[in-house]
Amino acid sequence: SRIGQINCPLYVVHGTSDEVVPYSQGRALYDLAKDPKEFLPIPNAGHTDFFEVYGVKRYTEKMLVFLRHQENNQKRGEP
Repeated sequence: SRIGQINCPLYVVHGTSDEVVPYSQGRALYDLAKDPKEFLPIPNAGHTDFFEVYGVKRYTEKMLVFLRHQENNQKRGEP
């Protein structure tokens, strides 16, 4: 219920094979959150193996794109 109160950029990463927190719950939280937000599903990843499954470089590049976009929005005075 508090996810809608977050007032900062949100980057959600969730493994589709997560057995600790079901993928559907991660997606539901993302759907309830305000913009700006981004959801990165990691196919076949569990709860803690994003890097091994997705690759550190690929994961980092995706995160940096999101962060740069947020930085550019901030410079323009956008949320």
